[in-house]
Amino acid sequence: SSGINAEYGDVTELRSKLKKFFAPYWVTISVEESDVTDHVLGVQYLSIDPNTCLCTQRFINSLQDRHSPVKYVVLLHKDKLVFSGLNKHDTRIIYHYLIKILFPAHMETSDMEIISRSLQNMGRYLNGPENFDNNITASRLHLTTDAKDGKLTQAFLLVYNNRDTTLCLMIDAGTPCTKTFYKTLDSFISTNVPTLDQIISKQIIPRASTSGHSGSPAHQLVAASDNVRYILYNYDNLAFSSTLHSPPRLNHAFMRVVCDLAEYIADKKDTDILVKTGTDYWISARKCNSRVLFTLVTQKNSHHLNALEEIKRTTAGLFSKLYFCEYKD
Repeated sequence: SSGINAEYGDVTELRSKLKKFFAPYWVTISVEESDVTDHVLGVQYLSIDPNTCLCTQRFINSLQDRHSPVKYVVLLHKDKLVFSGLNKHDTRIIYHYLIKILFPAHMETSDMEIISRSLQNMGRYLNGPENFDNNITASRLHLTTDAKDGKLTQAFLLVYNNRDTTLCLMIDAGTPCTKTFYKTLDSFISTNVPTLDQIISKQIIPRASTSGHSGSPAHQLVAASDNVRYILYNYDNLAFSSTLHSPPRLNHAFMRVVCDLAEYIADKKDTDILVKTGTDYWISARKCNSRVLFTLVTQKNSHHLNALEEIKRTTAGLFSKLYFCEYKD
């Protein structure tokens, strides 16, 4: 400690900041429940049609044009990402902060509900000021940027939720923002976000009713066979989809095998591996370009040829538009 103090100065302030950060952070982590989804830290995107995409982009452009201190915008519908103006690294951090820390804490603690001044809708702020008449305080972020100078961008975080839509704003910390600015911003958000939420929701409902499940082919697969799970991850855009947590829940030892395979193939090129676990389950790990597909066959005492057939059917049924090398028996 004395050597550190002599070379870098007093570390008391650093220790205080680390304690302030990690004390609330560690309680949000459940080591026993961690699995390969925590290993890859992927992002689940919401697929929207062109008209909905244009409506979303028009809303974001109008918001930033009228409120110039709003530097970046991230938009989610339920737990899926619709839009992000951040780079890939910051998008991943903000996304997982929202779905794993802020959203659960808000659901469990009613005291964190900060009701919008606009009472005609169900909007509320998940962080930030209780009202815009007092001094404005918000969480400060340090964001990486793609700028050539490589400097960090400082911004204040403001998160607003209306029904299933969550709007995450990064407000430039270097621009003085008055109470008038925040009141104007609140009026714009509380007026337009409910409409945007309805537009996105209307697109999802017909898709779900057509499929008879949730609109996702994954649920059709699970309904047809509870013996097959999959995990699809794209290293380039962090896109992630999975049926890993569909009931019945898999044991932790089995999850560890999947994590070991993910770590093994992370730095390899095109790879195709089939592994049998000690519990007579089969795990296929296939990597092609930036995509990784894990297929888990949980039917015990099955022959490897039967497992291969299940894996082929899964790949052909769900990922026919993605390129994966064909299996050779």
